[in-house]
Amino acid sequence: MLLTGASQSPPKRRVLFVAGLSPVPDGSTGGMVTEATALLNQGLGEDLEIVTLSTTMASNPPPPLARRVSTGMRRLATFYFRAKQCNAILIFASDGMSFVEKGAMCLVSALLRKPTILRPGGGRLAQQCERSPIFAWWVRTVLRRVAVVTCQSSYWVEFARRFSDGTTSIVEIGNGVSLQALPTSRLHGTFHVGYLGWTIREKGVFDALSAFQQVLASVPCAVFRVAGGGRDYEAFVAEVKRRGLVEQVICLGWLRRNEIPSFLETLNVLVLPSYAEGLPNALLEAMAVGVPVVATSVGGVTDLIRQSGGGILVEPGAIKSIAEAITTLLNDERLNSEIGGRGQKFVRERHEISFVAAKYRDAVMSVLSPRTSGPPQSSPSVGAAMTESTFP
Repeated sequence: MLLTGASQSPPKRRVLFVAGLSPVPDGSTGGMVTEATALLNQGLGEDLEIVTLSTTMASNPPPPLARRVSTGMRRLATFYFRAKQCNAILIFASDGMSFVEKGAMCLVSALLRKPTILRPGGGRLAQQCERSPIFAWWVRTVLRRVAVVTCQSSYWVEFARRFSDGTTSIVEIGNGVSLQALPTSRLHGTFHVGYLGWTIREKGVFDALSAFQQVLASVPCAVFRVAGGGRDYEAFVAEVKRRGLVEQVICLGWLRRNEIPSFLETLNVLVLPSYAEGLPNALLEAMAVGVPVVATSVGGVTDLIRQSGGGILVEPGAIKSIAEAITTLLNDERLNSEIGGRGQKFVRERHEISFVAAKYRDAVMSVLSPRTSGPPQSSPSVGAAMTESTFP
């Protein structure tokens, strides 16, 4: 028997990962970017090679529509060339224009016969479908052209089922949280109420301010720490001044990623009274630290709080209920610790990034043909280690 040399490992199969993978130039980092970045850093296994295409928007607020369309068309061309060199596609999409662009990528993938896994994550997706029959048609068309749809919670699983035709696999995969940098406990004895996220009206941050003003009547030493920025940040700061709450409300703007753990561990309660949500990473990270949350029953938030017991649910816009829930958690340390502990256990068991990445790997492997031993044939000029700069 002739030996021809040491056996070689089969070439890695390539997965094109399309998502917002870097902060907006002003430093803002939303939940979708946080989730996608955590998954990218974790990886899907040594036998799979991740090729990236970042779709982070150029500015916040978003640039004019004409510029967004032009940028989207250029990205779609780039996507086409990268997708041709890969075995499978993983796409993270938000709502609105993001879903329009990512949906077009899904259709290109279908034309190329590349199995595609779509992660819709925008909290306003359901509302946009209700308001616009054309947008609902687009969502339905896209969801029927992909191999797998991964959903953040059972709420979004039901949403996807309504728009699919039964041939698309629908899998529930929660957001992944990188726990290494997060403290395992929080400081006690504080009366800090926190908000973490986009400072826009749809997130209910103005409702949170009104509720906090009512909280001060019962807990005058309370402090409201607001971390984040966005379209309505300046209006929010002006409203704080108008109400004479400058001493009690601290507006921090966007925090760097490494500043978030220390922010969370000082909190006694985190509040997120949003009007639409996918599954907020801010809630997951706060709960992972042991901070109980007060949040509205929208999107995947309802599933998260009911399953974990890690917070108190209120109706959107119910300022009095928000204030009462916050006041209760500030005044009852035993209840605060009990709720915080339940949420921490749930998130650390079910949303740790390696646990979530394993589910994504299963989804990817389910669409890869076992007969596919390596990447598609490519020209000799394409190297084995492909990164964003090696493609057009």
